[in-house]
Amino acid sequence: MGLPEEKGGEVSGIINLLRNLGGSIGISLVESMIARRSQLHQDVLISHVSRARQSFRNVTKGLSVQLSHHGLSQPQAMRQTTLRIYNSVVTQATVQSYIDVAWLLAVISLVMVPLALLLKKNNPKAAPAGE
Repeated sequence: MGLPEEKGGEVSGIINLLRNLGGSIGISLVESMIARRSQLHQDVLISHVSRARQSFRNVTKGLSVQLSHHGLSQPQAMRQTTLRIYNSVVTQATVQSYIDVAWLLAVISLVMVPLALLLKKNNPKAAPAGE
């Protein structure tokens, strides 16, 4: 079963449209998954950043003292310390979300390999030229 030659342009256009549409939808899904996973990881990580933890107090005190030695006032050093810890949490959450999505895409790709092998082979010579 083949297509008439005059329909080749239309079919090519539809295939290109669907390919572009699928790519756009795929990119949106991946970006959405990254944002959601980043929020989840940030929520988990931020639960470990608490003034009740001795390790947090040690890090903030040490960083604050170091920033004070570099010329910042005590309030500026504390503000800068808090911002640096927050930026670190956001960065770690983002990296973890990218890793999660990369693993998911790898699993999906591995599942697609056997499915691609199950597809019927296309034999372009089988269709008569004029049909």
